[in-house]
Amino acid sequence: MNCIGDRKMYDSHVLEGHDGDVFITLDPQYHPIQPDKSCPESVAIYNEHKDLAAEYLKVQEEIQIQSQRMESLAGLAERLNETEEQYFDSTEDPDEEEEVRKLEEEKESLLQLHRDLKQQLDLIQKNKLKSCPSPSPSSSSSSGGSGGWVASPHPT
Repeated sequence: MNCIGDRKMYDSHVLEGHDGDVFITLDPQYHPIQPDKSCPESVAIYNEHKDLAAEYLKVQEEIQIQSQRMESLAGLAERLNETEEQYFDSTEDPDEEEEVRKLEEEKESLLQLHRDLKQQLDLIQKNKLKSCPSPSPSSSSSSGGSGGWVASPHPT
């Protein structure tokens, strides 16, 4: 059996200040097995295993931190997009608001014109009814009219 000596992939100081309890978070199949202290190769493999396990835990922790950061950045990006959309919507709003205001003014003026014309029509109808004798029942029934309107032939 050959001893591997000091061939280590990672610095053995990774575990300084930690005892074997740090490996409790690992799956049991990945826990380092206590070495045979009489064989330097076994001790070296154990130390390498501890170093690899510690490095694995550090990488897993870094992955978790970076994943959380990525989620946070994704949330920030989403909020930034929403804010940007709101900003561009609000920059277009003055023109749109002006157009809406003009259309509302036009609508109001058209409604006022409609009311005025209807009022004029009512006045004309009232004046016409006052100046004309009331139509006979036979003429209104023959014209099929209602409301005082009389149909007369149009000269051509």
